[in-house]
Amino acid sequence: MTVVIGVVAVLVAVGFPMGWLMTRSTTLGLLLAPLVTGLVCSAAAIASTVTGAPLLPWVVFIAIVGTCACWWQEPQLSALPIRPTHLCGIIAIAAPLIALYQFTSVGWDARSIWWFHAEWFRAGGAKVAEAMTEPSFRYSHADYPPLASATIATVAAVLGQGLESRVAQAVSFVMSFAALILMAVSLTWVVRARTPLLVWATVVVAGLFALGAAGFEASGLSDGYVDNLWSAWFVLAALLLLLHPYSRSAVLLGSLALAAAVLTKNEAFPIALVLVVLATIRHRRHLRHSWFIAIPIGLGIVWQVLARIEGAQSDLQGGGHIVGLVTGDPAVIGRIGPTLGRMFADIGWFAAASIVVSVLGMLLTVSVRRWLGVGLDVWFWALFVASLGMLVIAFAVSPYNLVWHLGTALNRTTVHCETLLLALVSVNLLLALHRLLVPPPSKPASAHSSRSNGVEDTSIIAREV
Repeated sequence: MTVVIGVVAVLVAVGFPMGWLMTRSTTLGLLLAPLVTGLVCSAAAIASTVTGAPLLPWVVFIAIVGTCACWWQEPQLSALPIRPTHLCGIIAIAAPLIALYQFTSVGWDARSIWWFHAEWFRAGGAKVAEAMTEPSFRYSHADYPPLASATIATVAAVLGQGLESRVAQAVSFVMSFAALILMAVSLTWVVRARTPLLVWATVVVAGLFALGAAGFEASGLSDGYVDNLWSAWFVLAALLLLLHPYSRSAVLLGSLALAAAVLTKNEAFPIALVLVVLATIRHRRHLRHSWFIAIPIGLGIVWQVLARIEGAQSDLQGGGHIVGLVTGDPAVIGRIGPTLGRMFADIGWFAAASIVVSVLGMLLTVSVRRWLGVGLDVWFWALFVASLGMLVIAFAVSPYNLVWHLGTALNRTTVHCETLLLALVSVNLLLALHRLLVPPPSKPASAHSSRSNGVEDTSIIAREV
């Protein structure tokens, strides 16, 4: 427990000043601290790799520069409030997940990839560059993004401890748990409650949402894998960019969360590109004030280019079958059918149930959705289909034996797909509760629409929460 307290202290020390300055809220600032710290450590890892310098000085420098930049800006996330009592309610419902920290064993990939990379980053940028080109380290996916590894390296360095499993495991757990809670809190922003009863109903649904999302890969919170972590940030971004009424605050936080997802695992980059395209189409009238929506893609490209310059190779470069897919090689095309079959067996029933819920929700809550400004489910379905399609392609062109690859990776790589479905079900449930308990006015409200200068009117938003 002492290690966990130390980890939390470091994450808060680095990320809370910027989180508070962006929100002017202690509650939300604390909740954002792990996300902000991850982004700071990622930027420091990139700078360290480019310059060959140690990681920790770059973390300090970037944290100071970021804090000063936020100090000179107006609060950018002040339109996304959360009361401490509501946050405590969500955490209380999701509290059983904390028990997983004590009883989860560490996965092999955690030690051979993210924790191994943390050793590189802690040793400095020159060591990172050397390790990326080392042929014997190819098994460790040297091109994987730096967020998780750089954060672990930073925390261990600040605490003055080695990278033994208890430190790295604590960082993995705290980051993942905080991401799940932040994702759950976003439900209270997407579907804003208007009565005390609905407020607490929303808190309960949000807590169960966090609990259910973790259940898709429960051990992933503390076994060192990052699938729960990037999936939570990705779905948070999807909720804010595709379903939340237009708000500069929502778009900014969604962009930050998506950037964190992209900098956590390679699988997030292509589907993040789809999300950015969908969000750009949805918010096309406000792009002048939401230019930062493209930042996640830019950061993903920067890391991939840097990794290639340093000599790192991806699995596909080492023996993938992309050419075979393009040319219609039967051996490659023949992998698609078994992949779809296994996916259908794993998540087909949940997808079918979600379709029923979504259709009923669209039919029964049209007026409530219009009044609250909630986006259409079709945005989420487009993202879900694109996610599945990219996974099918990834398994088809994979250089590994298909049976082995599906057996060892499918349950983890579909976490974000299942979480998208659960988010959609949760939103429709909350909209249905609004329809039953608070009939909407005859005319849609204009509280969620932006002013001509791109700054949202928060007067009604503040009264609703």
